[in-house]
Amino acid sequence: MNAFTTNDAHGDLLAMLNGHWMTQAICAAATLGLPGLLAQRPRDAASLAVSTGTHERSLLRLLRYLTSLGLVALRDDECFELTPIGLLLDPVAPDSLHPWALLRNARWADREELDHCVRTGMPHAKSRAGADNFSPLAHDAEAAAVFHRAMVAMTRRVAAQVLQVVEFVGSESVVDVGGGSGELAAVLLKAHPELRGTVFDLEHARQGAVAQFTDASVSERCQFVAGSFFDSVPAGHDVYVLKSVLHNWDDERAACILARCRDALAPSARLLIVERILPQRWTNCADHRSAAASDLRMLVGLSGRERSQKEFEALLAAAMLRLRRVIPTGGEFDVMEAMVG
Repeated sequence: MNAFTTNDAHGDLLAMLNGHWMTQAICAAATLGLPGLLAQRPRDAASLAVSTGTHERSLLRLLRYLTSLGLVALRDDECFELTPIGLLLDPVAPDSLHPWALLRNARWADREELDHCVRTGMPHAKSRAGADNFSPLAHDAEAAAVFHRAMVAMTRRVAAQVLQVVEFVGSESVVDVGGGSGELAAVLLKAHPELRGTVFDLEHARQGAVAQFTDASVSERCQFVAGSFFDSVPAGHDVYVLKSVLHNWDDERAACILARCRDALAPSARLLIVERILPQRWTNCADHRSAAASDLRMLVGLSGRERSQKEFEALLAAAMLRLRRVIPTGGEFDVMEAMVG
């Protein structure tokens, strides 16, 4: 039995596929000099950011992941300290693996420069190409198809979990905002024959969505509408869903998306936000490791981040929305139900 093996085959394979983030995080920590500093004494993120010349908030995101890996531990005074295995990254430790981590970092094929992102707080894509959004998909049909197929695969399990815990009786129409190829909408409509659905996303998602509607036999009850959620969202529906949308964007743009949803919501309509919610206290466990790895992916590849419940509440308040309740799904994602006012 290997270190990834649990009773969840889907989760095991996903952890293996995301395993390269462990290497990147360890190598970035070594390159930034974190092990040597923490070997001297426990320190908080602010102090470490000053000593390493890094962006404090981004450094904290890396430290959270290192905590979930069991390389550092977070003390009650909010200082981080090396664990026994983390001490092996101390450059002067007798059996130090610090040189190997530096070598791995230098030889990382097409590496995503996590250490650079922690230093600057800027996503890799933006520092290289001047963009940190999904605009290239509009001009590359093959890349768009690969992206949307991947999102369908990742959404399928979450959609089933949402279906188990969220009540749709009495609702007539649902809008999947930023719904891509429509996997979530298709699952909901198939389970609730009384529902009609709209998938709202950019034009490059249309072909995959229409095919998804046909495969799920919901074409007569589901439509695709092209548009940008930064401009407007279709109005006049009962339920709006944002699944894995807000984590792609910084606070300013996430607030803009919520504001456009707020504009579309009737007083009785519901907004369901399906996202990971970061833990209040970080520990060495698989769930925290997955959340922290996703947060680093957002740091490197986009401008977004995973958020705590308080951070989601602040975004909702800025858009004149209120969090009514959090509905656990039993998986990595939770459902936050929000309403006007």
